[in-house]
Formats: sequence, structure tokens, C-alpha cells
Amino acid sequence: MGGKQFTRLQRSISWKEGRYGKRRRARGVKVAPKPPTLLEYGLGLISSIVAVAFVLAMAFILLGSFQVPMYISYGALLAFVGAGGLILGPRDRLGIIVAVGLTLFWIVGVIGLFLIRHEIQLHRHEHRDAVSRIVVQPRAR
Repeated sequence: MGGKQFTRLQRSISWKEGRYGKRRRARGVKVAPKPPTLLEYGLGLISSIVAVAFVLAMAFILLGSFQVPMYISYGALLAFVGAGGLILGPRDRLGIIVAVGLTLFWIVGVIGLFLIRHEIQLHRHEHRDAVSRIVVQPRAR
């Protein structure tokens, strides 16, 4: 009659079936995170500079093609890249360093491009004909 019965000494009252790792642990002990190393700062800075270089190249293309001011295109593109990195990128220490670097380059770049906006001029090449005019003079013998 009935199933197998256990005595009080065989199992504790708080014992539960399941994996050993699912036990409750003391929450008061936390390991302090290590500070970022110089290598992580260097990788974050280099990654930010590469992203800013690509965005600056795209801003030049937009200026030449559609006459969009560089400070507007640079600000919009770098904000898009930074937001995409925060949303889709890893949320580890290196991702945060890259995000902070992009934010600093974004603020400084937009302000700098706004201040020099009148000095940025694209000189168009004067190609009016499809065939360039070549003047050939006979060589003196």
C-alpha cells in the first residue's frame, strides 16, 4: 500500500529534484569586474576610427552627388551606424567602448564640419565634351 516512503534523515525538507546547479546560492558575494585593458581601449578606438572613415567617405559621396551638406549627412549616417551598433552589436565591454568612441566622434565631427562648412567646396572637372580636346603638334626633325 502506497509508495516508497523516506525518513527525515534521508532527504532534507528543502530538497528538490532536479540538477545540482539549480540550487540557490548566496547572493551577497559578487566578483568585481576587471577594468578594461589597454588592448580593449585600442581595439575600440581603431574600430571607431574605421567606422568614422567609412561614414566620412559616404558623406563626401553624398555631397558630390546630391549636394547634401556634409555635417548633415555625416551626423545622420554616424547616428545610424552608432544606433545600429548599440542595438545589434554585443553588449560587452568592447561594444560599449566602441559606442562611446562613436558618440565622441559624432559630436566632435558634426561641430567641426558645421564650423568649416563654407570652406568645403567641390571643384567640378570641366569636361564639357565626351572626347577631351587633345592638341597634337608635329615633332620638329
